[in-house]
Amino acid sequence: MFQSDSYSKKSNNNQSLQEDYDEYTAPLMNSSSTVQQHNTIRPTTTPSALQDTDTAYEGMKSTDNKNAKHIDDIALESHSGWRFYVHPAPNKHLDGFSYSCHPFHREVAWSYSCSNDSDDNEWSIQSELMLEVTYRPAYQALPSYTATKSTVLRWSKHLLAKACCRRSITRPVHFVREVYTWEDILNIDHFELNVRGVGRCSAVKILLRAKPRYHVNAGNSNDGNNVGNPSVTFAVPVRKTVGKSSSVDNADACNIECECPPLIWKADVPADSSIAIQTITVFDGMLVTKHEEEQHGIDEFGPTHVYCNGWQSWSFAGSIPKGEARPNSALPRVFSKAFNRGGKLPPPGVLYMKHQAMDRLRRLNGGNGSTGFDEASVTYHTEEDNIVQVLPKRSPAMYKSEFFTCLTRHQKLGLGKACNVDEHGGPALVMGWLSQRRQFGVVSVDGCLHKIAMHCPCDGAIATNEVSTDWAYCQIMHQSYYEDEPLATYIEAVADHCQARHIENPLTAGWCSWYHYYEKINEATLKTNFHRLAELNLKVSSNVAIIDDGYMTRWGDWEDFKPGKFSENSMKELASVMKLNGMRPGLWIAPFACDKGSKVARDHPNWIIRNHQGAFANSANCGKWFYGLDATNPEVRAHAAAIVHKAVHEWGFEVLKLDFLYASCLQGNGKYDLSMTRAEAMNLALQTVREAAGDNVFLIGCGCPIGSAVGFINGMRISADTGPTWRPSFPLPWWDWSTLPCLFAMIRNSLTRMSFGYRWWHNDPDCILLGSSTSLTINEVKSAASIVAMSGGMFLLSDDLSELSPERVDIATKIFPITGASAVPLDVHCAIDILPTMLRIHCSDQKVKEIDMTVDDEARELRVKMRTKKRNSIYMAHGLGSWSVLSLSNWDDVDRTVHAPLDSFFSQNEDLNQGHLGYHLFSFWNSNYIWFRGQISSGSSYSSQTVSKRLGPHETEIFHIKPVLGSQPQYIGSDLHFSCGFEVEVFDVGGNCLTIKLKTSLQRSGYIYVFVPNFTSQLKVSVNSTPFSVDIIARVPLNNEKYGHVIKIPVWVKVDGSESDGKIHLQFS
Repeated sequence: MFQSDSYSKKSNNNQSLQEDYDEYTAPLMNSSSTVQQHNTIRPTTTPSALQDTDTAYEGMKSTDNKNAKHIDDIALESHSGWRFYVHPAPNKHLDGFSYSCHPFHREVAWSYSCSNDSDDNEWSIQSELMLEVTYRPAYQALPSYTATKSTVLRWSKHLLAKACCRRSITRPVHFVREVYTWEDILNIDHFELNVRGVGRCSAVKILLRAKPRYHVNAGNSNDGNNVGNPSVTFAVPVRKTVGKSSSVDNADACNIECECPPLIWKADVPADSSIAIQTITVFDGMLVTKHEEEQHGIDEFGPTHVYCNGWQSWSFAGSIPKGEARPNSALPRVFSKAFNRGGKLPPPGVLYMKHQAMDRLRRLNGGNGSTGFDEASVTYHTEEDNIVQVLPKRSPAMYKSEFFTCLTRHQKLGLGKACNVDEHGGPALVMGWLSQRRQFGVVSVDGCLHKIAMHCPCDGAIATNEVSTDWAYCQIMHQSYYEDEPLATYIEAVADHCQARHIENPLTAGWCSWYHYYEKINEATLKTNFHRLAELNLKVSSNVAIIDDGYMTRWGDWEDFKPGKFSENSMKELASVMKLNGMRPGLWIAPFACDKGSKVARDHPNWIIRNHQGAFANSANCGKWFYGLDATNPEVRAHAAAIVHKAVHEWGFEVLKLDFLYASCLQGNGKYDLSMTRAEAMNLALQTVREAAGDNVFLIGCGCPIGSAVGFINGMRISADTGPTWRPSFPLPWWDWSTLPCLFAMIRNSLTRMSFGYRWWHNDPDCILLGSSTSLTINEVKSAASIVAMSGGMFLLSDDLSELSPERVDIATKIFPITGASAVPLDVHCAIDILPTMLRIHCSDQKVKEIDMTVDDEARELRVKMRTKKRNSIYMAHGLGSWSVLSLSNWDDVDRTVHAPLDSFFSQNEDLNQGHLGYHLFSFWNSNYIWFRGQISSGSSYSSQTVSKRLGPHETEIFHIKPVLGSQPQYIGSDLHFSCGFEVEVFDVGGNCLTIKLKTSLQRSGYIYVFVPNFTSQLKVSVNSTPFSVDIIARVPLNNEKYGHVIKIPVWVKVDGSESDGKIHLQFS
């Protein structure tokens, strides 16, 4: 660890990629300035929590160890023909296993591709480098070098720099880039290893020769003799086909082999305390299609969409059509930059050792070489005898995705807007990391979705110890492999690798104080709502209540309660009241944030992260300015652990909502440990709060980096704050599509990040606002309720419960209880307007068979598929059969007819021959039934039939479809629960009688809809032992000119304990 008494670093955070480059440009433009000697620095030991983290999930045994006399020896191949290959020489053909000669005559260091020549849609990736390290002299990363101690002088320099066309008058920063290609290989080790989340792998460790390093303070370069050798480890799963003799008991899923195995790899850079590493680049190359190779250009088989994942909870996430801009925050950078900036791209202008620069020039002369900017026009000038500076032009079109990305091919069917689904698309490329414990890895993609780079930002960390990257991950999947979720295999691998917490006791429903009261809460108001919540238990049974912000005087002073509103015993007493009302008590804390006027800020200014100039780091504005506390400082971690421990073990809270967690790793070199990256600081922060809380406490992460939270957090906010309006309201810019509070932003990320739920954690889509105090329409409230219901996420209300109307409470009853299943978003990767419009859940009275999670890695693909099927399915009462639930939404501001392909109601593996008598189609919110004789296609041919409905602005409808069975009664649906079946406890058919028993834990009233086959004389119906006449709402044609009937039956569940409560009996003849 490096420590310094001075604190500083420039903080920049915006989703605009231009600003990533602007931060580096000014110092480079003035590289001739005099360099001053650095501060005194002292090395210490890295915290044990970050030492050897790979050994916790990685076991190796060497099976072959030999020197690399022939580069041809470096190859890894899977059973299904996928092959990783290091290219021994430029322009050498490799027998169809990989493409060494790119149409633009770029050198290729390694490639990953399939040897199967039969697939016209085959994709492969090629990297021009083995490894790239961008660094600067260590003293240039120290606060004593970068800080401007006078505030007046700091602002004067800033304004002068602006007036001088951004030319910096600060001390120069000399970024140097080391590039390693196949020519730098010294040694090869072949071995096997187990990587959690991927399994048993065949691996190769490639040792690279050390490079001479340039040190600006010395004026010359070292000879590389005192620097260790970097290395890169590549691994490919070696799993066999799963046969019927497998220990996994499911015949339908047998004979599944690893058709599209991932490639994983990581880099290790040796310790060198004389440098501060800015970025480690582990991939810089291209996505190549087979036709592109043949036609020497980009062809019609390339990707059309790129999924961009935002850094933390509130950041934008979604799949963007090629060429369209990624939505950015509409707020000025000073208000929003810290919200959204995770990993930083390498600086665009860097210094090369002279021989490296000449090699680089030779590679670039043939065309566009590097991802991230246009290098067709490059300026070279000699800085000194042994160094050359490269200042490339910046590209105006580029995408940046945090943690992972997914490039997909979409085939437009021409059936109208909101009618395309991912499973109709082509191949998919997933690139990312298995964790973000070490760096906030970032993937950059050019505007053509052709050039790709993977960077591991080290944030200027001084390399006192060996620097390792997280495992990088790449998977190229055929459409037939991923079905409708191209990210599913990757997400499952991350869950296993990071040991995501199982959801054993989820927060199904509850209340949070924030969106109605904000900071204006007191003990009496909270108790009133707790009692009201308990009264609603017969309609919406709650198991959590959360006291949000407003109980303390200032952030950071968590035990200093507002006088007159809370007392010293208030927290303990309120937790007790919640428990007495049957709820788990929850509390909001921001353990790594503090207000400017807080005692913590006044008494411990050295705890606060500072930026490059020495000022307190910008934490963005959430309605006020606040400070971020440095998680690399053990005193800060002790402070955070103390309040978490007190809240849990003294006050009695069982749920903690931990907010503004990103504040623990703000950008800035004004921190305690200069050898740690921001991701390592975030990892320490999360580890601290988890250990202080204990394993039994439900932790909700909010404002938390997505990749860091997996394995620590039970529930995770995945969207921006909701709000009382559809779009941001004044004074916020209404046109913002990024991170500002509103229902639109909440719904968008809840859809695009729905796949994380029940895999990494329990998704928190934020609260549902039912009260009339909002400006939300009834359709918008129903849409929010539909998305929460279909996602299976946390269902939290946040109104003054004493003022809710019965009509608004009724909306909540229709989506409760939460089923524990999560829908498949069908059009995340092909949505025209970024927002997905279709979600699907499968319902069945046949349980998905349990998977033996202890079986060997040969069954990993099978387990992933079966876990996914279980996650996306709701188990229903015996006799209800199987059906699909599909929500369809109109996110436009005007009425529109929306469409869903009939095929989208069914997964590719379902039996599509059951509907020879037609299908029942029921719309839940409108309680409308129709029968139709559809034709569901199979294989690669898709039906042109659609389900269409005209929806109002921001309206959602939930459809249910099941095949007609002409020989027996069927449960069509109800207006009681969105699933149209979860409300049923018994569905028993015996002869000419049908008995339906509704669940009696909650009060309900409404209608159920039942299909009865042909009856000739009479139909008798009783509800709760009382005879009732019913309405026949539809006739369904059957064979031999016979008809079945759909009847509408009124029902009540009184929860009175009687045997007849919720019981419906039908007799027909």
